Amino acid sequence: MYGKGLFGNRIAVIFFLLALAPSVFPQTYTILAEDEAGLWGQADGTGCGNDIVKAAFAASGVGVRLEITPYNRAKILVLKGKALACFGMSWSEELAGKVRFASLPIYSTTSLIFVRSTDAARYRSVERLPAGTRVGTVLGYEYPEDFVRLVKAGILVPEDSPSEEQNLKKLALGRIDLAILNLNSLKRAENMMREAGVTGRVQEAFALGGQGTFVGFAIGNPETPAAITAFDEGMAKITSNGTLARIMATWMARQ
Repeated sequence: MYGKGLFGNRIAVIFFLLALAPSVFPQTYTILAEDEAGLWGQADGTGCGNDIVKAAFAASGVGVRLEITPYNRAKILVLKGKALACFGMSWSEELAGKVRFASLPIYSTTSLIFVRSTDAARYRSVERLPAGTRVGTVLGYEYPEDFVRLVKAGILVPEDSPSEEQNLKKLALGRIDLAILNLNSLKRAENMMREAGVTGRVQEAFALGGQGTFVGFAIGNPETPAAITAFDEGMAKITSNGTLARIMATWMARQ
């Protein structure tokens, strides 16, 4: 009876601590997380990126509360100084002087151009893109320098949508000429096309560079210096102790 009672008491303590998780840590930060980033971050609050961010802060003895929101809204709140941080951000000119990145990215992506299968011969390379080519982009997303250069030159004309899935559907319907998607090992082209219902109707054309995806912190927020230090130290710890690899392996298995 004693052993059983002791076990029960331990379970009760565990559930009590979980219920009070935000107050267990001496500091708890609120971080905004994207709702449509594939397996990296989803509307229900789950995602590989979410798990990595929480694990990194926890490794430094810091709590984190994630608020799930569309990326563009999260980005605007950070730029206006109304939120401490959000992920995943990549470098762009509009962030200069307003956002400070953590030292290490959560993950990296390659930006791929997609085309209707019937137009594949027309858009085989960057050099063959005619001026004024309409390309589907996601509202608020950052894209690599090669893409930005083509936009500034008037070769590509961005047309924003709320998500990459919607851009694939618009492409299949001929409402845009191309679509650009930020992809990696957890966010694959074949999965995106299947979920959008456009398999066989659109295909990859060529890559337009890559970029790291970070937690971006508002420079003017007084909590930013300590929060970045905690995250950086935590990322180093979970990288060295195998936690990061285990999180990645768990999400890779869900594909």
